[in-house]
Amino acid sequence: MFRKHDPAVLVTGAGPVGLFTALQLARRSVDLRIVERERSPTSHSYALALHPASLALLEDAGVDLPRLRDALRVESIVFSDGPHVRAHAKFTDLPVRHPYLLVLRQSLLERILVEELRSYGVSVDWSHRLHSFQPLGDTVKADVEKLDRIATGYPIATSEEEVVREYHWHPRFLVGTDGHRSVVRRRLGIGFPAVGAAQLFGVFEFESTHPVPPEVRVVLHNGTTNVLWPLPDGRVRWSFELTDEPEIFGEDLRHKSRLAVQVGPDAFPHLTVDLLNLLLEERAPWFGVCEGDITWSVLARFERRLAESFGRGRIWLAGDSGHLTGPAGIHSMNVGLREGAELANRIADVEAGACGLDTFANYSNERRDEWRHLLGLEPDLLPAPTADEWIRENAAGIVSCLPGTGDELRYLAGQLGLALSEATAA
Repeated sequence: MFRKHDPAVLVTGAGPVGLFTALQLARRSVDLRIVERERSPTSHSYALALHPASLALLEDAGVDLPRLRDALRVESIVFSDGPHVRAHAKFTDLPVRHPYLLVLRQSLLERILVEELRSYGVSVDWSHRLHSFQPLGDTVKADVEKLDRIATGYPIATSEEEVVREYHWHPRFLVGTDGHRSVVRRRLGIGFPAVGAAQLFGVFEFESTHPVPPEVRVVLHNGTTNVLWPLPDGRVRWSFELTDEPEIFGEDLRHKSRLAVQVGPDAFPHLTVDLLNLLLEERAPWFGVCEGDITWSVLARFERRLAESFGRGRIWLAGDSGHLTGPAGIHSMNVGLREGAELANRIADVEAGACGLDTFANYSNERRDEWRHLLGLEPDLLPAPTADEWIRENAAGIVSCLPGTGDELRYLAGQLGLALSEATAA
């Protein structure tokens, strides 16, 4: 049994939300450790869209946005019913510091955040997992395991994880940014019920044979949501909602592998070029067809879930550990960045003696209230009398696809003739 020095804060999970939470703590001179079960950052992952508010958060945290030079700036969002454009909203019309989205690989964002953390002397403990924890007075007893890959099998080589060392730390705070399977949430006994229907998407990346404008396109077609994202490397990503569920490989489609997934004879064989072109012809005939190879694909299930609480005492949640939603608006990660920043600042204030634990009194209720609106559990759409009939009929689906929260969301919805309550835009 080993015991490294006890950090003031233990952050579990080194995705974008966990890394950003750790960076905010480091900037406030809070001693911390961040552990991640995976062995390294992602090698390939879903392209992310950073909302204008997230860009401001990153900039305020000292991230030099020009370092995101490989990202692609997106200036508008277009809605169609398939063949016809029905509406569009411009990010460039928003009265904000950064009136655009940035589309980039999750791996790029993670790499930059890891490098920023190193500048504060903080390194991620890769191949470490939180095994168990227990509130203990003014601390949290946390049992952390260091993992290693052990080669097994003959004549076919395989590997499995093995615990090679155990640590017992006593941080004063534990922050769970460990995703939808969150150990922190489950061991706190917090429910994570579904609050809406799950959506199954076939996701395809490929090189476009014609220029794609700097806009995201959402196709609402026969009850399905389909999204085209331009990517910064000249490729595009189409996400098509699949209503007829095919044979499933594995039990948990919500889990996104941190390893690159290439299409081939043994990998998601039903996500073929023929299927892609069939979907394009049916739902987006204006786009044309894929004339080359699919460079990456995945079959993914996106669920709508909301934690019954975001924590208590000295143990709190942020990001996917507290909420899941559909992929179009990129809400879960972007709001998660704000949650991580807010938790970090409250913890830093407590550590500095500026306030007590009562600063967390409303955190859980505030998070749940916001997410109940974002998830459409509190209907409050007020279409203007002059709004287009198609907009009025598809209002709920449109708002869930708008990449923004707070005032950004209200401004974007307003461009489409939709009014939101102050609660939704809070």
